[in-house]
Amino acid sequence: MSKFSEDIIKLFEEFKRETGKYSDLALEGIKFEKKKIKDISDFPTVTKWEGDIDISLDEYEKLSKDKKNNYSPLISGSVENNQIVGYIEKSKIDEKYLSPENVISWSRINAKHFFIQKERVCRTEDAFVIKVKPFNNLKYVRYALMYVMQNSDFTWTNKAGKNKMKEVFIFIPKSIDEKYTSYEIQKAIADFIEFISLKSDDIVNLMEEITQKAEKGKENLLCKIFENLPNGEITDDIVNLFNEFKEEKGYQDLNLEDLEFRYIHIFEEIEGKLITVSSLNLKHNKVKELEKQYREFNYELEFYPVFSASSNPIGYLPEEFKLDKIVISNPENPDVSFATDGNASAGTNFIIHKGKYYINNTRKVIKFNENDKSFYTKYLYFALHDMKEKYNFNRNHKATSENLKAVIIPIPKSFDDYSSYQIQKIIAEFIEFVYDKFDYIKENAKEKAEKANKLKKLILKKMFY
Repeated sequence: MSKFSEDIIKLFEEFKRETGKYSDLALEGIKFEKKKIKDISDFPTVTKWEGDIDISLDEYEKLSKDKKNNYSPLISGSVENNQIVGYIEKSKIDEKYLSPENVISWSRINAKHFFIQKERVCRTEDAFVIKVKPFNNLKYVRYALMYVMQNSDFTWTNKAGKNKMKEVFIFIPKSIDEKYTSYEIQKAIADFIEFISLKSDDIVNLMEEITQKAEKGKENLLCKIFENLPNGEITDDIVNLFNEFKEEKGYQDLNLEDLEFRYIHIFEEIEGKLITVSSLNLKHNKVKELEKQYREFNYELEFYPVFSASSNPIGYLPEEFKLDKIVISNPENPDVSFATDGNASAGTNFIIHKGKYYINNTRKVIKFNENDKSFYTKYLYFALHDMKEKYNFNRNHKATSENLKAVIIPIPKSFDDYSSYQIQKIIAEFIEFVYDKFDYIKENAKEKAEKANKLKKLILKKMFY
């Protein structure tokens, strides 16, 4: 083994501080020697079970605690992540079928996974057990074996049988003194690896919780803007965030508390203002087929997304495909579209479009003339976020022009020198400003979770390399 890296030494010091254990043990002072598994372990002979499984894993879970005590698990080397394949009544089991307690079990078919089996169990022909000799730590040997075998060439065809396993080398720490014998050092290293694994899991779980809270924060923000604010209810957190937003963007003379709103049937109001957008009438597989044909013979063509009910493109086609149906989004007041059909999609999957795009016949576009300053589409995009739930759009109740007439949203009134359109734009910018903050929290959490997972995967390599 090479010397421990600085990051591992630092983590080991943290482990000692947090657990209060091994305070006078330094990783740098530990020396190792190579030993074969057969020198530190026994390979007890256990007769393989050839009878039937009495109950399945699901059936076992349904039993009461007392009844569970009447069954013994059957372990198999053909199951990768959980070696238990079923349970057998203990009354049926002869002593010869039971492995010793506190052993390491592994699969001769895929010797990458090792399990500590605390109780006596039955096994199939593909599962072997190792009984670690006294003065060696069970967990340490398991971790050392995991590292060696994860970097071995044992495969389904090159099986890790008992004889091969006996010859495998692992590193065993030498005793330092009476306090830190080889066993105690093995235990310290095993405890440290376990500490890092659990700590990594805790970080990942915490980061997932933070991510969920950030996502929930986005939903709550829209509720506070489009439900609370128009009713004169504004929370301190929104006021503080808006003040921060104003400081950065320069709208110092505008306060959310001063705004008034009117509720309108939005699709009735915009019906005569929308620019008609032609849609394609193509099935998904036809779009893919056409895309393949165009890409095969037209290398220099630029391709643009085709949107159907999903928020992701179903394919890409060049402008030349249908010159009369390619849509160009207005950069000042971007086009917004949403799905009109499908149980899961109708009234949802809103998209803010940029550049050129096509739509299929299951999508409706909100698109205004460039000179129209009555409604800001990004504001409508946010205000209509819960349209599906509020108006129960689905495959039978589609988001058709007629059904959309029932949709009501709040629109800000003009205030001082700010027109309604300008206030809509400012509110949309504010929402995006807060979204960026939530996205930063999510990205930061994701990065920390990835680092924690990476450390968990690398800890064996860092300890045993």
